[in-house]
Amino acid sequence: MSTKLEKQITVLNQKITLSLPRRCSFCSAIFQKDNLNILAEGYTSNSGGSIAEHGYYFLLVKCSFCESLITDIFSITSNKSNRDRLNTFAPRYRQLKRHKAISYEPHIAELSPKFVSIYDQAFDAESKGLDELSGMGYRKALEFLIKDFLIHKYPDKKADIERNVLGKVIGDYFGEFPRLQKLAKAANWIGTDATHFVPKYADQDIQAMKNYIYAAQTFISGDLMADDAESFIKTNS
Repeated sequence: MSTKLEKQITVLNQKITLSLPRRCSFCSAIFQKDNLNILAEGYTSNSGGSIAEHGYYFLLVKCSFCESLITDIFSITSNKSNRDRLNTFAPRYRQLKRHKAISYEPHIAELSPKFVSIYDQAFDAESKGLDELSGMGYRKALEFLIKDFLIHKYPDKKADIERNVLGKVIGDYFGEFPRLQKLAKAANWIGTDATHFVPKYADQDIQAMKNYIYAAQTFISGDLMADDAESFIKTNS
């Protein structure tokens, strides 16, 4: 069970407890009391100098793992029933992770737009620290990538490919691509494991699955590019 990280401050001679961030919004590392570095803190006031009415207290935190800077800002206002008391609210602003746009191999977005859409959403969830959800998202993205590729290769088998579970499809339709089959199978096993109560492959994580998916899309892109090259050669021979 995670332990709350809190900090007490004093505003107008009153002690107030602020909830500190539990996870780095950049690298997703989990903070503990001994690795949460507060570099700066303080509060501002309104134009009249009143902290009790419109106070904003900020914390500038440095992640000990990736050394990114995280800013949290809290709202501090007076208690309506007791003007001499103050209320605090959850952070009114929390800095989210900045991440680069994902680039995909040639032809992948055209082959499987749903793969791109789902993978983007899974990546966004992971970037926000939702690692319990992102694994399932990557697994769903994998299914669209693999099935769309196989339907492209074997259009007469479309109904069977769509109907069957991913594991069976990988086992039945990759005789021509044994190395791609291994990549798809490994990614599928890890992705499916992410939905289980007790993981079977505890030594494998989401990053391993992403690596296999990336290798699979590179393999698929290469096959599609080879089709382009073949068409070019035939046209110009």
